[in-house]
Amino acid sequence: MMTEFDMTDLGLMRYFLGIEVVQGAAGNFLYQKKYMLEIFDKFEMKGCNSVGTPSSQDLMLTQTCGGKKDQVVLGWLLSSLSETTLVQVVGLSASRDVWLALENQYASCSRARLMQIHRDLQTMLKGNMTMDDYLQRAKQYADSLAASGQPMAESNIQQVILNGLDTAYDAIVTSLTTTLADTPMEDFQAHLLAFESRIQSQNLVDQVTSLANIATKSSQGQGRGNSSNRGRNSNNRGRGLSNPRSRPQPHTGPCQICGRKNHTAGSC
Repeated sequence: MMTEFDMTDLGLMRYFLGIEVVQGAAGNFLYQKKYMLEIFDKFEMKGCNSVGTPSSQDLMLTQTCGGKKDQVVLGWLLSSLSETTLVQVVGLSASRDVWLALENQYASCSRARLMQIHRDLQTMLKGNMTMDDYLQRAKQYADSLAASGQPMAESNIQQVILNGLDTAYDAIVTSLTTTLADTPMEDFQAHLLAFESRIQSQNLVDQVTSLANIATKSSQGQGRGNSSNRGRNSNNRGRGLSNPRSRPQPHTGPCQICGRKNHTAGSC
């Protein structure tokens, strides 16, 4: 590249975007010593004894815990929070108070969220969604409950899915309801998807048949209208032209014998 561009060799790279880079025979590594020293300076921890884990295993948090240890733990907690969460613990000066405030906040949110998921799952309807989208939404609710430590049995999830289907699926609902305990979720979903495809095919056939019937009736109506109009027009033409032709017309030309007008050669 030096043959194409003006470049200066500054040697091996030491820093990149504020991160120290160590290059050696074993490879290149991002060295975080500079970053960690800045963290220690920020929380006044340069003189602390190093341990093998991020926090001391024998550290006990009590209601009366204070002093330097409590400030160290408080620093760890605050440094791990996002800006939106920090607003909830502003003004708390003890690590225990911060921990309890976070526990109360997220515990109440978790309970409310679980109640909302249960409610949404129980009232879920297919409506205008495709069967695939409907099954995916049910799976999202079930996964959220499982992640919160309250998983639902597959048979219960299947029953909720069947309850949200409209009357067009009554046949498959009746069939699957009797075998919920023995039908794996994969087979259950396959049956519903296949039944939806069958309904869509039947609807398409009905639409084509309806359009064909409409086109046939329209063509028949146009045929009757043209024939009747032609008949009336022909009759009118017949009546209108027959009268003038039936009347004798006077001879206005000169006679071929005497040359006078108003008579013919036969009457001359």
